Amino acid sequence: MRSNIFKIVLLSAVLLLAGCASTSPRTFERVVADAEQNGQQYSREDWERADESFEHFCQRYDYAQLQKMSEEEQREVGRLMARYTKARAKSAMKDLDGFIKTGATLLEGFLEGLGLEVEESEEN
Repeated sequence: MRSNIFKIVLLSAVLLLAGCASTSPRTFERVVADAEQNGQQYSREDWERADESFEHFCQRYDYAQLQKMSEEEQREVGRLMARYTKARAKSAMKDLDGFIKTGATLLEGFLEGLGLEVEESEEN
């Protein structure tokens, strides 16, 4: 499951990198800095708004614009995109951890409901 989330995040980063550019990476910086600072407390709706803002910004620029940028500007855009993706992935891992714990508890109850014995794990 973690590898699937990693693939989704990686694919998103590649698509974003291929599809956007900016002559002003400062706009990226605000979105990224907020996600890094507050991402652990973001709700699903907060992330949806952040993703929409980031995507909207990316859609304002096309590949031709990226080609007009200096190599340093391109690198800066790439660094900021990586930082955003890292903040997004960090939040997704927190959600995944909670889901796994809840899923394990639900599965134990399900098995007990079927009349099957559930062995206690060493962590419990």
